[in-house]
Amino acid sequence: MPSRGLHRKLSKFLLGDDCNATHAAIDYPFRFIGRGHRRLFHDPLSAAIIGYVMDSYKGVASAELHLMADKYLNPRYAKIAEKALSYAAKLRSGTARIRNYKLEK
Repeated sequence: MPSRGLHRKLSKFLLGDDCNATHAAIDYPFRFIGRGHRRLFHDPLSAAIIGYVMDSYKGVASAELHLMADKYLNPRYAKIAEKALSYAAKLRSGTARIRNYKLEK
């Protein structure tokens, strides 16, 4: 299961806004139901309504990204994706550190 941080980074990378309120609202039932929280708010219509109420049109796109990440992103690769998105954000902002490697013969 992807973390909220991954959902936020994915939204920030693709939409320019992290839409934290949308992701928090979609996963809100986790507090009461636990791992079975995806029975609520994880269908396209409910997620789109929550996204629009929370973050307007970007929230709708962010909610659909949330559903796709939950459905298709393997938990094993979620951490790799999160690191890649963090590095991409650093590259975009210009704060990434590039190492100099010497090629040996």
